[in-house]
Amino acid sequence: MRRHYGGWGFQMTRISEAYPPERFAEAMDEDGFVILVERDEQLLFDSSAAPIEPRLGDRVLCYVPPSVLEARIEKQRADKAAPAEQA
Repeated sequence: MRRHYGGWGFQMTRISEAYPPERFAEAMDEDGFVILVERDEQLLFDSSAAPIEPRLGDRVLCYVPPSVLEARIEKQRADKAAPAEQA
């Protein structure tokens, strides 16, 4: 509950050539963690006994701190503003 009240939240990320597993691993905050991976229409739940390494084509659900969520929101705002600036 402490993390929830601290502003943590869920984030879904698609692993692709544009956003490969290595970059995903770098972007994950040390405190953030993978909950599950959707791979080939299957849900794989991450655990300490059987950790999952995300790979190309996976969709990854993570629980992340507010700093990660805020960075994603800022990027989305910038992406939306970019087409308007080009016009």
